[in-house]
Amino acid sequence: MNRDARQAGFQYRNVLVLDMIFRAFNMEDPIVGGYTPDKVALRKAIAYAIDHDEFNQVFYEGLCVQYDGPIPPTLDGHPEGHRVEGAPRGPDLAKARALLAEAGYPNGEGLPPIRFFTNSSAINARMLDLLRRQLGEIGVEIDGQMVDFSQLIELTNKKQAPMFSFAWLSDYPDAENNLALFYSKNVSPGSNHWNYNRPEFDALYEQAIVMEPGPERTALYEAMRDMVIADVPMVGSLARNRYYVWQPWLKNARPTPRFWSWFKYLDVDESKR
Repeated sequence: MNRDARQAGFQYRNVLVLDMIFRAFNMEDPIVGGYTPDKVALRKAIAYAIDHDEFNQVFYEGLCVQYDGPIPPTLDGHPEGHRVEGAPRGPDLAKARALLAEAGYPNGEGLPPIRFFTNSSAINARMLDLLRRQLGEIGVEIDGQMVDFSQLIELTNKKQAPMFSFAWLSDYPDAENNLALFYSKNVSPGSNHWNYNRPEFDALYEQAIVMEPGPERTALYEAMRDMVIADVPMVGSLARNRYYVWQPWLKNARPTPRFWSWFKYLDVDESKR
């Protein structure tokens, strides 16, 4: 906000959203899914080739926070400094190419084009072009499909999207909401659109959901987070910043992503209008 607006009494606040922007895989797909070392290596190769910093700068003016795993910033289980040691975060094209060879596709040879689905919009078309260029650096070809959002959800619900992208905004401020997306009993058409199925994860999740908040539960959250990072059902994440500016006469403005009823406390100071 510029100096004139501040002098006029306008107020300003930026709020980090409980946000998870990702690129994802259908873990039941015969090409990009699976849990064997070669399948994990393919997904890691793709993860190391994707440069989310470039996505952040080009499409979000550098205002997003990049972090490892599925737990947004400010929530229990979010990694310190937004990083998890060993997480496959790009760009590292040398590592991506080595992993692609380990997966059985040296320089992308023998790997069919990967069908990637995203919502149809002008900005997503540009994002798709950037994704194609980034993955093309290691010889991975993307067969991009732009569809209506309703069709995108239908395709993921029916397990027909090998790779896809959208965002998840947490319903409430607890990492359980995000970790539930990887619980096997929530597979498509439930919210586990990647159809992640890891019994060890399920056991930790079922233990954590009956615990009170505290260090013991946070440790389980972190273990589940790191399990997801290791298996790579998704590449990400980014969390957006949301910016609010309000008039001098607006009272009690405390924007927060932690509950959606904060606006009911707003009031107007008529003396300042």
